[in-house]
Amino acid sequence: MEIRDLMQHHNPKIKKRWIKAVSNEYGRLMKGIGKKREGKSRVEGHDTIRPIHMNQVPENKTVTYARFCCDHRPQKEEQD
Repeated sequence: MEIRDLMQHHNPKIKKRWIKAVSNEYGRLMKGIGKKREGKSRVEGHDTIRPIHMNQVPENKTVTYARFCCDHRPQKEEQD
C-alpha cells in the first residue's frame, strides 16, 4: 500500500497511526512539529525540504513529486 492509501484506511486505528507517522516524517524533513512548554519542537526538524508556491518555480525548471513508500517498524516508537 502507498502512504495515501494507509492514511485513508477503513480501520480508524490504522488511519490514525499512519497520519501521525506521516506528519512526524514531514516534520523531520521540514522545520519540526509543535512546541512544548519549554519552547522545543515536539519533533525536531532538519530543514531538508522547503515547500514553495507554484509561482515561485523558475520557468526553466520542471516540477517533480516524491513517491513515498513505507515500512512497518513496530520497534520504533512514534512521538506524541
